[in-house]
Amino acid sequence: SNEVFRRILLDGALGLGETYMNGEWQTNDIERLCGEFLRLEGAEKELGWRALPLLGGMLSGALKTNFFPDNTQTTSPSNIAHHYDISAQLYEKMLGPTMMYTCAYFHHPDMSLDEAQRAKMQLVAKKLDLRPGLRVLDLGCGFGSMAHFLAEEYGVHVTGVTLSKDQVDYAHRNLAHPRLDIRLQDYREVSGTFDRVYSIGIFEHLGRAHYSTYFDKCHELLAED
Repeated sequence: SNEVFRRILLDGALGLGETYMNGEWQTNDIERLCGEFLRLEGAEKELGWRALPLLGGMLSGALKTNFFPDNTQTTSPSNIAHHYDISAQLYEKMLGPTMMYTCAYFHHPDMSLDEAQRAKMQLVAKKLDLRPGLRVLDLGCGFGSMAHFLAEEYGVHVTGVTLSKDQVDYAHRNLAHPRLDIRLQDYREVSGTFDRVYSIGIFEHLGRAHYSTYFDKCHELLAED
């Protein structure tokens, strides 16, 4: 319908996804369709004047981002609560025992989701080059599974921060560990010094307008190495 095109022009990928969820359009192969969309990224350069409606939608999104900023320290708690504080039981059914919300690492065929999530955690740990006793900060720690994995398997002290009360409650209830501290706190309010700082899947929550704030905060918190 025309409403689908209107939403896509106004809201981009969000409008595309939400209209699909609402049953306003259908496809027999959503994975292949998304692959085609990704393949066509940047095609507006080849379309010339025919890309004007698309560019108008992009301009609208840019104006919205710059003049009506979201994810400020005032609005972020309600944004996160709307997304995550709806029932830990729902996420347990959806995510499985790892409670990991971000993409898994399927590095060989026939892996289960749980195996791929653990492989992702091991890969992140390897990249962090950990040693027992290091102070590690997890920005946007989710339900705390990754932070707990590092504390348990690598002997590091991990602080995790999230704005979801349900996530903090879940971590305290299920993942208590003497080297793990999960807090209800905005990453912009964290203080102290850490040997390693990492995040997994936080950027879609930040928005591009806040990327520099995020990296400045990481630089502030990292110890000299």
